[in-house]
Amino acid sequence: MSVVQPRLSRAEVIEASATVQRHYYADGRPWEEAWVREAAGVAYDRGYAPDGLPRQWAALLRAPDRLERLRGLALPTVIMHGREDTSLHWRAAVEMATAIEGAELRVYAGMGHMLPEELWPDVVTAVTRNARA
Repeated sequence: MSVVQPRLSRAEVIEASATVQRHYYADGRPWEEAWVREAAGVAYDRGYAPDGLPRQWAALLRAPDRLERLRGLALPTVIMHGREDTSLHWRAAVEMATAIEGAELRVYAGMGHMLPEELWPDVVTAVTRNARA
């Protein structure tokens, strides 16, 4: 049974996003509140879909384990994860990197679920190197 999510105003969505996203940043990392608020406003303007997040979460909870399907893959792969991510433990990234032959693993100390701006250059370098491979 699906529950219809209440429609919120743009300001309410921005405020809720800032409240929730704050918890995705690791302790000690700069809280990029202005950027989060701006991104929430852009996302709202692009297409507000209040049922999207609950549907995504429900799909994630129902999804079968796919780790075994990764074993035996041999393709350019870079896996990035925050050591302090409270949404998904960093050991999941290690398991995925171990399963995919030749995968590059980058676990960032001090990073939570959000990718802090100071790591963007490193991420761009890793993704570019992976794409060229």
